[in-house]
Amino acid sequence: MTLDATTIEQVEQFLTPFTLSTSNDIDERTGHEDPASRHVTASSKPRRRGRKKSNVDPVTKREMNRLKDRKRCSSYRQRQRNEHEGLHKEVRVLTAKLHTAKEETALSSGVLTTNLDLARLAQRTLTLKQASTATLPRNHG
Repeated sequence: MTLDATTIEQVEQFLTPFTLSTSNDIDERTGHEDPASRHVTASSKPRRRGRKKSNVDPVTKREMNRLKDRKRCSSYRQRQRNEHEGLHKEVRVLTAKLHTAKEETALSSGVLTTNLDLARLAQRTLTLKQASTATLPRNHG
């Protein structure tokens, strides 16, 4: 044997334990290879995770997205309309309660609070004043 042949032989002896079956392939109880492990091979293409891609053409996909957008927008507008109408209804109810409360307060205290009542009072005072000055005798003197 030459030096090269002995070196190759030593390398082969060194690598032999590493080329044996892996520990997963050997049955721990018997020390023999598991026959089922020989036939298991990894698939050539990796598994996809998540959603599957659909085979829909781009035009149909765009139309489907537009339809979803229209539904979402119309439901948003409807919610806004309902909220707006509800708030207006609440304002009308509260305004009616406020006017009722003001009228009850004005009647119970005898105080005039509205501008219309004040205008009527001013007109009545002016009319009475004019009537009283017209009936008074004039003093010429």
